[in-house]
Amino acid sequence: MTKKLTITVSDDVYKGLHNQVGRRRISRFINELARERLTDRNSPEYWLGASEQELAAAYAEQADYEAKHASEFEEENQAWLDGLIGDALGTDRSNEER
Repeated sequence: MTKKLTITVSDDVYKGLHNQVGRRRISRFINELARERLTDRNSPEYWLGASEQELAAAYAEQADYEAKHASEFEEENQAWLDGLIGDALGTDRSNEER
């Protein structure tokens, strides 16, 4: 959802925006700047309004994280599976005590 906002800037900022960003891209530019500083990336609402570039960067960041921690994840998965097998076979301590 978008909201219309009227802001006031100095002449030099206005000229700089037109020169650097272009007339029809000022709103997007200001929105992206404010978004970086004011929004919480952990909020679901943040990602509902994220650009394709932001989403691509976040997916790449997550893929890097998972690649760096793959062995830890595999160890956790194996421990969890071993626990399930123990439960299914009735080899946990509560069964041994009976």
